Amino acid sequence: MQNLTLCPKCQNGGGGGICTASRITDTYVANTAKGSSVRSKFIVRSVLTARSGFTLVELLVVIAIIGILIALLLPAVQAAREAARRMQCTNHVKQLSLALHTYHDAMRAFPNDGWEKKTGSGAQGHLGVMVRLCPYMEQTALFSQADFHYGYSDTPNKAIGEVKIPGLFCPSTSQEDSPGSGESTWKTTHYYGIAGATENVPGTNPPHVYSRINSSTAAGEVADNGIMTIGLSRNFGFISDGTSNTLAFGEISWNDYQGYRGWHRGSYIHSEGDASGNGKNFSLLSAKGVKSAFYLNCGPKSMQQGETVAARFTPLRTVGPFGSYHTGGAVFGLCDGSTHYISDTTSMDIVLTAASANYGENYQLP
Repeated sequence: MQNLTLCPKCQNGGGGGICTASRITDTYVANTAKGSSVRSKFIVRSVLTARSGFTLVELLVVIAIIGILIALLLPAVQAAREAARRMQCTNHVKQLSLALHTYHDAMRAFPNDGWEKKTGSGAQGHLGVMVRLCPYMEQTALFSQADFHYGYSDTPNKAIGEVKIPGLFCPSTSQEDSPGSGESTWKTTHYYGIAGATENVPGTNPPHVYSRINSSTAAGEVADNGIMTIGLSRNFGFISDGTSNTLAFGEISWNDYQGYRGWHRGSYIHSEGDASGNGKNFSLLSAKGVKSAFYLNCGPKSMQQGETVAARFTPLRTVGPFGSYHTGGAVFGLCDGSTHYISDTTSMDIVLTAASANYGENYQLP
């Protein structure tokens, strides 16, 4: 049996109806125990009360708090991810530096950007530094496919360019393909040997010019005072400035740099010149020189300022616009096998002196 009891508040308020907010149900249950004449009654009373949800204001407050937390955490997450990418990039340069030492132990010299006399239609283009280091980067099978008697565009060398070597890429940069003409299937590299400095020696008066193979070409000046350049086999004895003060590798790892080329490419001989050396015209591709006008992170910074970087950097492939998407600098490898993160606020005088190997400049990397 059910009885519906009016809410006193409704009655007092003059409504006289059944309260919809609270309903009291009295249930009489009769239960007779077996073997007993005693009938017991008890009342189970349950109060059913309507439950209220979040108001719109409360919901908006919660959403706002979540948004603030995400905004606070996102930069930290991004910074942690970039730190991991920079660490991976540093490890890649470290492995290259160690491979360079192993190569020197085997060959008694550093690799160069190429100069062999060759046959074939691509005789002007040489295989570069990275191909020569392949056996020391766990790429022996790939190295066995290379034929240094032919150019990088001849069979079988052009097939090498299609192979992606993860250790040649900075994870902070997405560009992996070469933008060069006819190189759409070739992979590039973000790391380059250091050919040396290309201008006046800092601190000299009257100015003293760093030695160069040529001072003016369509592709830029060709330095020869570093440890890796065109056709010259240097060794540790050449580094009178000290291995801990001399650069071996640097990274160019920013998108839209149109100077990227196939990772296997070395020097390109436009013209060997006459017997006196006049008219020489070369391009360096696996090693690059350092120039003050191409200050560290000049590419990314110029792009942020709206500059068309293709017009500025693409023709001068022999000189390196070193830089990266790492925060405020780029990773370099030194001739002692270590790595060094050079800030983009570092004076280019210091970078120039670190690029040359035997000029005795009185500068130290910070």
